[in-house]
Amino acid sequence: MNRNCLHLVILAVFLSVTWTSTAGATLTIKVTQGSTVLGTIEPYTGGSYTGAANYSYSGSKNHVINGPTAVLQQGQFFFYEATDGLMFNAIFGSKAGESGTGRKADMIIWVAGSTANPIVKVTDDSSPIELKKTSITDPYKFTAGWNYTESYGDGGVIGAIGGNAWTITVDPSTYTGVTSLSAYSGSGGPISLSLGTNPGDNIVFTPVPIPPALLLFGTGLVGLVGIRRRFTN
Repeated sequence: MNRNCLHLVILAVFLSVTWTSTAGATLTIKVTQGSTVLGTIEPYTGGSYTGAANYSYSGSKNHVINGPTAVLQQGQFFFYEATDGLMFNAIFGSKAGESGTGRKADMIIWVAGSTANPIVKVTDDSSPIELKKTSITDPYKFTAGWNYTESYGDGGVIGAIGGNAWTITVDPSTYTGVTSLSAYSGSGGPISLSLGTNPGDNIVFTPVPIPPALLLFGTGLVGLVGIRRRFTN
């Protein structure tokens, strides 16, 4: 095998590894509240569930199959990679067996820049409707009002969220009977959030682009091989 052929073989192997690494990369989502970047989370994965099927009304994990375990009087935000796309979940509830009255969480959830048309996949209760889509154009507006007394709380699912340039903004107006708020990750610990309801307390989720360095390096290697062949010939 001459040197040019060897270079092409090395290049093919490198590009194959680069493509596999990029294609299999886990989605990372940045969490910001106000002007402060709090960290990153990853979606939950597991099973072959749609966004709706992953929501279990009687589940001891606060309604979900793949997601965080319930924490007493805590609001939880997280994502799930479902068979029908990326899902945004909001759960406000209690531990199994815990009950109480006057629990309430009201907010507007904005979804902007999604290449898919997100809809309400699950609204925990339908009378009254606790999660509904109130704008059919981008940015999509969802109005949420969870009022609960049962031991498993309330929640909802929005999806699918498509593309890599979307933004989800949670604009809260009321937290009653909620003592903590967290954004949960499928890998790593949760991120604590403020329970404030001022405009500066809005919670924003945005995807972190996959670093293009490997792909750029691969492109550069192609150029170097081409130059090498030119001078050799």
